[in-house]
Amino acid sequence: EEAENSSKHAEDVYYNMYSIKDIEKDTEVFNTYGDLPNATLLTSYGFIDEENEFDYFTISCAEVLLQCAYTLFTSKGISETISEEMNQY
Repeated sequence: EEAENSSKHAEDVYYNMYSIKDIEKDTEVFNTYGDLPNATLLTSYGFIDEENEFDYFTISCAEVLLQCAYTLFTSKGISETISEEMNQY
């Protein structure tokens, strides 16, 4: 038997939207989610905006340096040069 405070199922979750002014019948209503990146939109609302001007990601300097080093030392010319140098010893 599930505990009373256990996680909710998707069908148990809903949102209420309230207007701050009167809306005429048959008027299209828009909802804004704010200036949010796609990661937040996806995890909070279940969608992304492919043309999201507020989308960003964070990358550390260490990640950039590691990728640069990997790319540099695994490219054909560099790896052949390193192999040749290593074979001399």
